Amino acid sequence: MSTVTPHARALRDLNDTLDEYERAKSEFMAASNDLAELEQAIEGARARAKAAKEKEVALKKDVEDKTRAVLAAREDEEAGKRKSKGGETWGSKGGVNGVANGMEAQG
Repeated sequence: MSTVTPHARALRDLNDTLDEYERAKSEFMAASNDLAELEQAIEGARARAKAAKEKEVALKKDVEDKTRAVLAAREDEEAGKRKSKGGETWGSKGGVNGVANGMEAQG
């Protein structure tokens, strides 16, 4: 039977602890790399979200402007149809159908 000396026991304990240290160090480095990748992904997502929001705001304004243009064109078109069908027209005296200030135009 061989007897393990205190020196050999201490050396084995040191080697075991060094192995655990290397594993822990490796796990830490892997976790740090994962964290760095996640931070990069978050920054990329933030940049894409900001660009998408800016595009959304610009397109919303464009939609609103074009909607106003469509409504104005429709109003103009309807006003033109009313005039061509003998609807109200403004006469030279400044009133509707030539009536100035509530009185019939003197002719």
